[in-house]
Amino acid sequence: MALESLFKTGAFATLSVIGGTLFAIAPAIAGPSCTTGTGLEICVTYDSSITALANASTVESSFNTVAQQFANALTNQTSIDIYVSSGTIAPSGSAVGARPLASGAVAGSYNVTDAMGASAAASFTNTTAALAAAGVKNLPVTDPTGGKTFYMAQAEVKALGLASTYSTSSPYDGYIGFSSTAPFYFGTTPVSGTYSFQAAAQHEIDEVLGRTSTLNDSAAAALYLNQANPLDLFRYSAPGTPASFTENASAYLSTDGGTTALGTVDSTTTGGDRSDWSVQAGPTTTDAQNTILSPGTNQGLSVSDGMVLKGLGYGIAPGNGTGLFLAANNPAGAASSLTSVSAPEPASLSILAAGAAFAGLMRRRRPTSGD
Repeated sequence: MALESLFKTGAFATLSVIGGTLFAIAPAIAGPSCTTGTGLEICVTYDSSITALANASTVESSFNTVAQQFANALTNQTSIDIYVSSGTIAPSGSAVGARPLASGAVAGSYNVTDAMGASAAASFTNTTAALAAAGVKNLPVTDPTGGKTFYMAQAEVKALGLASTYSTSSPYDGYIGFSSTAPFYFGTTPVSGTYSFQAAAQHEIDEVLGRTSTLNDSAAAALYLNQANPLDLFRYSAPGTPASFTENASAYLSTDGGTTALGTVDSTTTGGDRSDWSVQAGPTTTDAQNTILSPGTNQGLSVSDGMVLKGLGYGIAPGNGTGLFLAANNPAGAASSLTSVSAPEPASLSILAAGAAFAGLMRRRRPTSGD
């Protein structure tokens, strides 16, 4: 998988692709469609590759439905900006056109990120302090990544109220692309042989919000060997024991020091994201964050996914959180006690002064059956 980096250059952004060629972000043809809820606002800009589709209104309506779900469920007072395209993920290094994202791809996303400090040590301190100030407890005292530099998604930077400290100058917090050839179903329950467009949208919006790990089984993963994301603070092999910070290490996610398993993360899929739930025994669960997206299946987000977002500093509206994050969708390895997203706990640390910030970009791709 080719990984790219986005550099903020004032009024516009350019994409530096492996090989050294620079490309400008293709302009969209219409203004954003914004949805508001309990606090979070999500504004979606549709590329011309979407608006020119014969079923553009159906595609946009289906995506807007998912955006509204997140706006209803998350209470952070901020606006998140997402750019959506078909055929490729913009910015992609090539024009957004009618071709698959990649061989076997269904959907994928980039999320713009900010370095959390001028040094690795500072970035760990600043990241944990920012999460603690947002109400996250049981954070590790020592860096479980072995000294990587932490990067936070620009959307999460906004959600945690850190925009005055870190750069949020990129016009979009994330870029989502859908395959132009995969058979999508745009309603609630996909028919046989089709993929749930809404489940794919849930997966990718979740990643734009910060649900990503720098661990990724990819030939280009060396670009990120010295980086970590806030989600990487929650990888465990046993209660109180952080998992090895390596591509293929077995791990589960937990936001209470490893005591309660939220689910087992993928550690074997070639090209898979290590932030996705494992389906090593087959896609037996219906979590939209599974590393495999199953055709003909009504997948959605789980209580575990809500707990992950809570660990990343997002506030969950009790009623609306129940509507989006369902225990019936819990992934493999999730504790049986996970029946609802609990209320945020009080902060245990005060936020610390942050070092200089700069931005990067991470690409996340979903293979035919998932990501």
